[in-house]
Amino acid sequence: MTFHKIIFLVILFTNLGCSMDKTNEQDSTANRSSNKAKFEPDDGKALFFIGQDMGATGGLDNNTNGYSDHFGVPSGFTVYTNLSPGDNVFGLEQKGIDGIKTKANWGAGDSCAQ
Repeated sequence: MTFHKIIFLVILFTNLGCSMDKTNEQDSTANRSSNKAKFEPDDGKALFFIGQDMGATGGLDNNTNGYSDHFGVPSGFTVYTNLSPGDNVFGLEQKGIDGIKTKANWGAGDSCAQ
């Protein structure tokens, strides 16, 4: 399998229901009135993404020793997929967009964005 057949997808998840103290609430109000893009972090801050396989990301019933289990929910995560139906990878015939809604494994652990 060649590298150009693997496409990185970035899925953004927002942290809903996070508690905010009064300081964060004031900062948040100030940010709403600025010209920042929707997911642009505050000055001096960064969005942190994790990936690529389910064991590394964690936070799932069968994967409980990953990043999310020890450090909380990140801003987003990355996964691999394949846009070439019919390719044979590690003995598995690819359907196309494998690893997005169905579990896939390219030899480094199970991957599924859903």
